[in-house]
Amino acid sequence: MSKYKTSKITNCGQELLLNCIANKAELQFTRIAFGSGEYSSDSNIVAQTALKNEKQIVSISTMSVKSNHSVEISAILSNQELTTGYRITEVGLFAKDKLDASAQEILYAICIAEDGYADYFPEYNGYAPTKLLQDFYIDVADASSTTILVDDSVGVSKAYIDEFYYTKEESKLRFGLAESVTFDENYVPLTTSSDNSLSTGKFATGNTSIKYVYIPSNVTSVSSGTFYGCTNLTDIYVDNTEDNIIFHTPNHIPSTAKIHYLDNFNANGYIIKALLNLVKTGSGNLNDDSLLSIRYASYTYQQIGNVVTLEVHTYINPNQTIGNLRFNNIPVKTQNQYTGICISSTNALYKWTIENSTLEISKLDASQWIHDNGEEFRFVVTYDV
Repeated sequence: MSKYKTSKITNCGQELLLNCIANKAELQFTRIAFGSGEYSSDSNIVAQTALKNEKQIVSISTMSVKSNHSVEISAILSNQELTTGYRITEVGLFAKDKLDASAQEILYAICIAEDGYADYFPEYNGYAPTKLLQDFYIDVADASSTTILVDDSVGVSKAYIDEFYYTKEESKLRFGLAESVTFDENYVPLTTSSDNSLSTGKFATGNTSIKYVYIPSNVTSVSSGTFYGCTNLTDIYVDNTEDNIIFHTPNHIPSTAKIHYLDNFNANGYIIKALLNLVKTGSGNLNDDSLLSIRYASYTYQQIGNVVTLEVHTYINPNQTIGNLRFNNIPVKTQNQYTGICISSTNALYKWTIENSTLEISKLDASQWIHDNGEEFRFVVTYDV
């Protein structure tokens, strides 16, 4: 775990601070830098005008006022462009005089890691980027007049980062969702679709409550009437590149709405959080109401929105005839009745029926004995709730 010494204002920083106190300058923070320079002590780090071995620089995300003379600066470090890892032994905060158009940027403050407590920041592994949120608590002359140099590509607050920030790579790792989903203004899911093409109908058409839409990578076609009448739609998040999905014209998407493609956006954190809440999984044992000798009957399920995929795994002990197996605790109730056929490990045919929270299983040839080795079978059913 990393441990850093108290940050110190450099000599250049102190000079700029004094000018601010004398109303000769106005402080503007510009960036934060990270490096791997080594220091024998921190006794003279205030003389530094640059990091000893600067590795990465990042724009400042947010600044919040803590008192009349102190602020908190936050920035995000990512390894997505990093090809060689390093230990973060030094962190620098840079600033300049906002009132002087020709003023040079200076190293305003610096902090260094305690010996042996510098975090290793790895190179990008090609999957999920590693991110680090760096905070600086720093003294200023007048917090109310202190500013930061804003990079338009950094538009997130510290609170947003803490709770919601995921890159598109992380979002795919976190939920791998193959369902299209619509949301209202509070990010509450409204409708889902598992189709590979979206068309006019119940998914979205005419729904004025829809504000956001998520479209997964398996969808390659969106018909012209899909979003007809969705007058409050503002954002469509497409987990695909623009050349791999077709929005047929006229698309009837409001002119003020934006389509965000995979290759040019960081996934909206609120959308991802809502999607994560859509995915539910579970497993357990089924309660048998029959009198048969069953070694086990278990289930696993995944629910995405209102679509449930249930897998049942049952083993019946040998040397007995079979009537109906009846289980009364299906984890997610169905709206309708679902029936199918499955084949056991001995090639016997079984019929299963699920309705409400009850599962019934029967052997198609009820006169047959269970095989000497017992019989094992599995089946999978997908249904709406």
